[in-house]
Amino acid sequence: TDEIAFCVAVVIHDHIVQGEQASSAERELFPYFSEENNPLYAEPAHGARDDKKKKHGVPSEDSISETIRSIYECARFPQECLIIALVYMERLVAVSKVPILVTTWRPILLAALVLAQKVWDDRGLQNVDFSVFCPMFTLKEINHLEKKFLDLIDFDVSVNMSLYASYYFQLRTLCQRQNREFDLRPMDPATAANLEAHGLAYTSRFQKEAAATKTW
Repeated sequence: TDEIAFCVAVVIHDHIVQGEQASSAERELFPYFSEENNPLYAEPAHGARDDKKKKHGVPSEDSISETIRSIYECARFPQECLIIALVYMERLVAVSKVPILVTTWRPILLAALVLAQKVWDDRGLQNVDFSVFCPMFTLKEINHLEKKFLDLIDFDVSVNMSLYASYYFQLRTLCQRQNREFDLRPMDPATAANLEAHGLAYTSRFQKEAAATKTW
């Protein structure tokens, strides 16, 4: 898990570095992911100025990895969820152009992990469990993060066999370049097919729930 967490952290770190180069307008488009917006679901204060906000440095790869490990050690979801969560984070960036920033990477990571374990982990941890594992976020904030994340990826939580395999082998190669072991085995075809079926089923479920909400 340490090796997987570190390699996922390397990718997230690169996204943060890239995201921090976004314009001020791009950075302010998604305030509900920003830890500077308190609470996360609240509307930003009118007339808030960037120069009054705290300046934060880009976290190190080790710091990001430690955050991932700390959540994993509490939740104990399958290791595959870390890879699936990364798939979702990069889907968020690709589909809705959400920059991953110093002030947003932890809420975005948490939302991705919540979704990944729901789709893949048969134990079915609830959002309230994550509010215990991550006490810096309230249950209401986690619920809000999940809904916003889903909306921005068009409720698509599907992960087919080839997509998972692509991420798996890229992370394994990254680990090897970092002189780290990567002990997680590739998914066998039956397990990968199960992941694909779970993802499609949850995508349909989330879409129906969103449609039902809009009718009210």
